Amino acid sequence: MSETTNGLVDTNNSGTANGPADSNSSNSNGGNSNRNRNNFTRNSNRRNYFSGGGVDSLRTFKGAVEALPVLGTKVEKDTQDFSKFTKSLLNHVLTNFSYPQDIAIAITDLQDPIRNVTKDLPTKAKLMEENHLVLEDEKVGTTIEKAAKATRNEDLEETVDFMRKAAFSEYNKRKTAVTSNMAALWGLVMGQCTLGLQQVVKAEEGYDDNVYNPVWLLNTIKKVISGVTHQSNIYHTAFHVLKDFYIIWSLL
Repeated sequence: MSETTNGLVDTNNSGTANGPADSNSSNSNGGNSNRNRNNFTRNSNRRNYFSGGGVDSLRTFKGAVEALPVLGTKVEKDTQDFSKFTKSLLNHVLTNFSYPQDIAIAITDLQDPIRNVTKDLPTKAKLMEENHLVLEDEKVGTTIEKAAKATRNEDLEETVDFMRKAAFSEYNKRKTAVTSNMAALWGLVMGQCTLGLQQVVKAEEGYDDNVYNPVWLLNTIKKVISGVTHQSNIYHTAFHVLKDFYIIWSLL
């Protein structure tokens, strides 16, 4: 405080302990502190992104089947465990699909299950070989022996024909099931993918010719999340680049 010439105290002095100057100083320090914290957070996020940590936006994404893992683009999550995804997918298929042993090969070996089923077409020769059945040579032996062989061969062929009808009925059921399961597996996998990953897949070469082909889909997703794609859609590529730029910019 300062004293005026007439002995009164000057109460407008801004240098007092509780005056406006101290309040402004406190607000300024608080603002600086907040800015420092924000800068620290941004810098940490930026270092994490550019060091390969990326941005994990899959944590809040739920797939069509919540018990199964989900997949996204490399922008959404830089590192993803495709092997873990396929193992969980296989367990789900084995538990919930009919004739699961046929469709399983699409997941475990990334092979066409329909071709695998058609290899089991129950021909007469295959049934005889699998059951160790052999027709006797009716040209060898006496007349009586030849006649006996012919009778046994006729009986054997009737038995094989009966077996073939039963096997063919089961074969048709398997083929119908695997065709249906192909579409079901496609839908299941797509349902575990983010919209961004679905758009990337749809932009891949060969998509239109492979709709409902889960082998192509799994192969493509494996390449996409690994960063190896054959993407040729220029519009999608531009979108993907802009999205990368936006994410990086938001971290600055």
